Amino acid sequence: MPTSHRSLERPKGHAQTRAMTPLTHPRAVAAALVLLAFAGCSPGSRPNPYRTVTGWMALPEGRVAGSMSMVDVAPDGTLWIAERCGANDCTFSDLDPVLHVGARGEWLGAFGAGVFAWPHGVHVDSAGNV
Repeated sequence: MPTSHRSLERPKGHAQTRAMTPLTHPRAVAAALVLLAFAGCSPGSRPNPYRTVTGWMALPEGRVAGSMSMVDVAPDGTLWIAERCGANDCTFSDLDPVLHVGARGEWLGAFGAGVFAWPHGVHVDSAGNV
């Protein structure tokens, strides 16, 4: 006997599911979600625990600091820094990209000119070996 409406009975072998209520204002819901996402990323949401210290590290005359990919502390408290030759790459540079500075920023030396194209890190072991 044919009917003009769909049966509400569940076919055999099919799990029961709940019907989802359609959203009446999907654009409003999407906009609210976007606003919530941006609210969590806003610069004023949490105080920055760090402060910028300028002029701390003494570089040799005429040298500027480039991108620094890694800093490691040696057992004697000095710092070893992987720096990218005053830029973001050392491919065509004759500068030393591995810098050694004291705990107060005083220049102690550098090495690695012509050895590294794009210094990515530095590690100092417990014996002070770089």
